[in-house]
Amino acid sequence: MIPKKVRDAVAEAMGYEVPAERVAEAVSAHAPTPTGRLRQALARLERRSRAAGGRSVELAEENDSLRIALAVRRVAGRAD
Repeated sequence: MIPKKVRDAVAEAMGYEVPAERVAEAVSAHAPTPTGRLRQALARLERRSRAAGGRSVELAEENDSLRIALAVRRVAGRAD
């Protein structure tokens, strides 16, 4: 079960309520990566997405995964 404050933070970051399984997947996928690197990866993906005209599903999915992981870390106070 994902705590309400985490669900709320993810929903705020994404603009919609994200299924718990998706949150768990994103957190697990990015667990070994330092927060600073996640932020850098998100910035790179956003640039690539703009360059692709926002039409890349693959980039959008990775972007979402990074946004979810970062939202969870903000709530958890993890800024490694």
